[in-house]
Amino acid sequence: MLNSLAENESNNQNPNLEILFFTSSINPHPKIEKYLVETIEKRKLPIKVTKIDVLRAPEAAEKHNIIVCPTLIFRDFMKVYGNCEQEELEDLLSTYGSLTTSEFQHQSVITPIGESHYV
Repeated sequence: MLNSLAENESNNQNPNLEILFFTSSINPHPKIEKYLVETIEKRKLPIKVTKIDVLRAPEAAEKHNIIVCPTLIFRDFMKVYGNCEQEELEDLLSTYGSLTTSEFQHQSVITPIGESHYV
């Protein structure tokens, strides 16, 4: 079952960290998505990723002032515009993942917003 962005935000009492991954169905950026999934899985980081297609959810893109795709919003941490190298993304994910304690369980689900399937 897909959650809407509003449902994800209202359920944000979850202690896990979240990244909003803004992309476009015209230019989906599969490498960044692959790096996200691989790094989170490999390092068992407690990070949830919500994938948002800006063409199918323009209100979410406007709300977060998205001007370029891809954009990664590490909630309460930083915003990354455009492409980045795998090593840079791994370092960011490790740093972001360390902001939580080890008692949180691993959760690396990518929940798409504006799409009809899970990755």
